[in-house]
Amino acid sequence: MSDHRDRVAFEVDEHMKAVLQFMQENVPTSKLIGVSDSIPQVARLLWGSFPQEPCCFVTLRSPLPEPSTVCATPLASRE
Repeated sequence: MSDHRDRVAFEVDEHMKAVLQFMQENVPTSKLIGVSDSIPQVARLLWGSFPQEPCCFVTLRSPLPEPSTVCATPLASRE
C-alpha cells in the first residue's frame, strides 16, 4: 500500500485559521483538546440565537489520478 499523504491538500477556511491560531497562542497545549471539545456547547449558549450559515471549515482534496497509457485489463482475444 502506498502513502499518498503528501498529495492530499488540507484546506482550512480563514475563519477557522483565525480561531486555531488564537487557541494555539492563548491556550496551554495540555488543554487544547478539552477546550476544543467544549466549544460547541458554549457557542450554542452564547450565539445560538443569531442566524447561522452553513459552513465547511476543513476540506481534504486529493488530486485526480494521473491518466494511464497502459490498459489494466487485457482485451479478450477473438481467435
